[in-house]
Amino acid sequence: MEIWKLSVVCGILAAFHAPSQSECPPDCTLLEWAEIYDLVTFITIVEKLTLFDEFTEGVNKTLFAPSDLAFNKVPKDVLESWKHNPSLLKNVLFYHVSHELWPSKRFTDGAIITSIDESGIIVNVYKSNLAGPINTVNGAGIQHQDIFATNGIMHIIDSVLYQFPSPSIFYFVANCGQCSTFLLALSYSDLSDDLTAGNWTLFVPNNEAFDKLPDGVLYNLLNNITLLDDTIKNHLVQGVYYEIALRELTYIENVDKRNLTISIKDTILMVNTAVVQEADKPTYTGVVHIIDTVLLLPIDTRGKK
Repeated sequence: MEIWKLSVVCGILAAFHAPSQSECPPDCTLLEWAEIYDLVTFITIVEKLTLFDEFTEGVNKTLFAPSDLAFNKVPKDVLESWKHNPSLLKNVLFYHVSHELWPSKRFTDGAIITSIDESGIIVNVYKSNLAGPINTVNGAGIQHQDIFATNGIMHIIDSVLYQFPSPSIFYFVANCGQCSTFLLALSYSDLSDDLTAGNWTLFVPNNEAFDKLPDGVLYNLLNNITLLDDTIKNHLVQGVYYEIALRELTYIENVDKRNLTISIKDTILMVNTAVVQEADKPTYTGVVHIIDTVLLLPIDTRGKK
C-alpha cells in the first residue's frame, strides 16, 4: 500500500491524538508507520541514504525511531556534519536498529539490545506514578511504544541515540574540563576504581561549585580521607537514573543510605539545593549529572570532622 494513502487514512485521527493500530491499516511496514506518525526527518534520512528496503522488507527488526523533536535537540554543527558525511549518517541511523524483536514486554532494567553494528543500546526501566513503568534507551524516553509492523516493531523516542562516548563514569570525569576539582578529590579518595565498573548515577559538582565552598572546606576534605569518601558517596547512587526518572521522584537514596531531595523549580531539576546544569551524560557504567553545588554532609557545614 502506498505511503500517501495510509497517511490519508489516519490524517484526521492524528490531528486529535496519536494513531493506534486498531485505527490504522494492519499491513503497515516500519517506513509506513513512520509516515503515519509524521517522522519527517527520519524519513528524509532514509530517502537520502536510499534505505527503503531496510525499513519496508526483510527480517523482523526493532526500530527506535527519533521524533522530529529528537532531531531538533541535536546541535546544529553535528547535524551539518551528518549531512555532509553519508557514511556517518548511516552509522547513526543503524545504531537505532536491531535485527532482534524487542517489544516492551521484553524490557528489563539494564538489558542490552544489540544494534545492527553490534553496538549496545542499554534499556532502563523505572517505576512511576503513571499507569505503567517508564522505559528508556540510552536515556531517551519512549513516546510511543510497541507499534507493530509487517517487518518488525517501532518505538518512537524523544532523543537521538549516540554510541556511548565514555567507557566509564571515571573516564568521563577524567576528561570533563569543568570537573577537574572533583577529579582531584577522587584521586585523593578510595573510590576511583568503583566508578570504572557497575551501574551508577553520579552527581558531579563542577569547578564553580567547589569555588563557592567556604574557605578551608576543600582543604579539610582533601586531608581527611574518611570524610572525603563520605562526601563523594553523598553524590553517588546505586543504579542508573536519567533525568526522565529523577523527575518522577521526590527523593533518592545514595550509597550511604542518605536521602537526597529531588525537586522541580520552574522546570529546573534540583538535587537538594543544587541545580542540575547538565543532565544525562551517559557512560557504560552509568550516568553523570553535572550540578552547581557540592552536596556537603551536615557535619561538614558545622565545620566538624
